[in-house]
Amino acid sequence: MGLAALAVAVACGSRTPLDGSPPLGVDTASEDGGDANAIDDASDGEDARVDGGVDASVRDAGRDAARDAGHDADAARDSGPPPPPPPPPPECYQFVNHATHLAVSAFSSDGDDSFDSRYDQHGCALRDDGVVCCWGTESFGELGNGYADDDEPRPVFVEKSIGASYPAGLYGHVTAISAGRHGTCALRDDRSVWCWGLSLYSGNGDAGQLDPVVVPVRVPGISDAVALSVGTQHACVVRAGGTVACWGDNTYGQIGIGSPSYFQAAPADVPGLAGVTAVSCGEAHTCAVLQDGTATCWGRNVDGEVGNGSLNYIERSPTAVVSVTDVTAI
Repeated sequence: MGLAALAVAVACGSRTPLDGSPPLGVDTASEDGGDANAIDDASDGEDARVDGGVDASVRDAGRDAARDAGHDADAARDSGPPPPPPPPPPECYQFVNHATHLAVSAFSSDGDDSFDSRYDQHGCALRDDGVVCCWGTESFGELGNGYADDDEPRPVFVEKSIGASYPAGLYGHVTAISAGRHGTCALRDDRSVWCWGLSLYSGNGDAGQLDPVVVPVRVPGISDAVALSVGTQHACVVRAGGTVACWGDNTYGQIGIGSPSYFQAAPADVPGLAGVTAVSCGEAHTCAVLQDGTATCWGRNVDGEVGNGSLNYIERSPTAVVSVTDVTAI
């Protein structure tokens, strides 16, 4: 380099190394097509990633959560307060005016002091929706609502609560009812029979077990019943084939099986009966209507209850009622 060139270089501030390398302060990356702002961009990226010592991704996540919480609050405010709980189910007495059938116990003790006649007073109603309500004395669970020894002055549901709370599942499925002295029975729409009250009505006990049955229990061996009747301490059903089955107290032969046994625990078919259309149980006797319009009765006959023209003390098998024809109900 000549003296003149050296002077110009010094005057312009270039510091050209004596070995001929590019002058100091000259950016050679721009001449090679590189990014002159690479270092500045990296610095800017670092600034974007770190703001006051907080990572940007953390900051963004917090901002999103706050926004979502605000949206949830707005949605809750727009939807209003939560709905109130459903009202309790209506009481049975509020709908007894929908009853289609009534069953009332109306039996006196007739000198039998084994039970106090003051406890023979209860009634039941079958509503048009298949629901049963009962009221009155409940010394043996006659009302079927899960209690005993608790009189009810107004109708209560037979099952303690709405729906199939107990195995019977009678609520809404009953087609007929009948009340006895200390118990009640119901015919279900599947042709099964369910009873509650004194255990002798249930078809599950024996003469030595007179315990309260406070909820409906199914009578064994009955799955084809089309009609039923409950007496003082016995019950009978008409089967779909026109036969009759009875169970309970048989002191006066009211079961109709011809046996002198005092108690029939499970349902037993009455021999010799066919073509039966209706049955009715009294205090200690039973009567049935046949398809030909005649009637037949059995059981206690001390006062001529059987209607066969005699005053035999007991008729243990069905006997025709004399001078009666064209019978349609009993």
